[in-house]
Amino acid sequence: MNVGDRVKWLPTGQEGRIFEVRDGGIVAVRGEDWAVYDYADRFELVNEPVSGRDGPDMAERTHAVIDAAIQWWLARRPVGWSEAQHLERPAINTTTPREAQLASAVAEFVRHNEDMPR
Repeated sequence: MNVGDRVKWLPTGQEGRIFEVRDGGIVAVRGEDWAVYDYADRFELVNEPVSGRDGPDMAERTHAVIDAAIQWWLARRPVGWSEAQHLERPAINTTTPREAQLASAVAEFVRHNEDMPR
């Protein structure tokens, strides 16, 4: 199972899309008005995987989106602030709830990928 796959959560029959795959066989699935983290074997694939999603082109596109999101977030860091200060208040200089949500998601990614160049 991969990010973007449509799945059915077996305990309830609810359908959603995988938005994160974690170590240990854990996947995160989001439906229209619900989300859950559970083991992959508790989900059933509803659709065939999207053609080419796992190929090198998808990896390049994913990295491009991540890089763009990080650069967007870095551009909002106040002058003189350290990365640690920005991670404490990731939504500084955002103007909408969606921007604040994106800033928090980027900060969470940065925290868990400290070795990634930026």
